[in-house]
Amino acid sequence: MAEFQVNEKYTNRDEEASTWNLYLYATKSPVTKQKNQKRLEKFLNFVGVSGETIEEKGISVVLLSRDKGNAWTFKYVLKFMQTIREI
Repeated sequence: MAEFQVNEKYTNRDEEASTWNLYLYATKSPVTKQKNQKRLEKFLNFVGVSGETIEEKGISVVLLSRDKGNAWTFKYVLKFMQTIREI
């Protein structure tokens, strides 16, 4: 049985970028992809993470979520959803 070899050059940043690429790849329709990116951008701005691009902000949220835990992530998603419902 072949063992999985870990590439020493593989970094957490590469992992986060791969997560972003998987998110983009999962949505086939260009229209849906555009709408989802707009919605995600609104959420990222609501959370107030740093980054120049939506990709950088998305990676920042993933890293914050890992550092602060699922409760932090759930709290911000819930607050964002409540804000949207009030509009």
